[in-house]
Amino acid sequence: MVWSPTHEESCQFLYLSKMKGQMLGNVWLSESKEFALSWKPTNPSVVDCGHAFYGPGRISRSGRSHSQSVGLVTSNQLAAQLLAVENASQGAVVTLFRHALISLCDKINSLAFSLHSALLVDPTYVVRTMLQRLDIAATLPVIYHGNGVLQIYRCFSIPAPNYSLRPFNATCYAKPSVKVVLPSGTSVSLFWIPLR
Repeated sequence: MVWSPTHEESCQFLYLSKMKGQMLGNVWLSESKEFALSWKPTNPSVVDCGHAFYGPGRISRSGRSHSQSVGLVTSNQLAAQLLAVENASQGAVVTLFRHALISLCDKINSLAFSLHSALLVDPTYVVRTMLQRLDIAATLPVIYHGNGVLQIYRCFSIPAPNYSLRPFNATCYAKPSVKVVLPSGTSVSLFWIPLR
């Protein structure tokens, strides 16, 4: 049986953790503000259980050297910072623009679908509402269904004495036949399409 002693049991100090903090004069204060140590550079280093116990080390940072003759506009550092800001903001703007464009396309597609559905049900009402005119009528030709063709007619009122319904004969029509007398005296036979 081989016995090896544990070094922790003979240690005078207990290792807690490695901490970060700031030196305020001769006092080191941890970032969590839970621990504070007074420290002097002349204090001796302590080695206990294979760990060196040492005080806080100061990290000194020196500013970058720059020539006073270099102006703000021609400075390489400013150019690099502006380029970094441009790249960061460009990515954000592209993402926002892409999302806005996708949302706009979705809304336009939804509007187009609604418009096509409404045109199939009542094209005259849709066209009158869109153009804000009551003197027009619209139809979707059966031949051109699905190709986006919409026929729009201009309507005008005919005085009651200038038209008369014609009697039906053995032929059956979907719309009633109307005899219209134009102001020139010419007589025309038409089919009456009632508008809402």
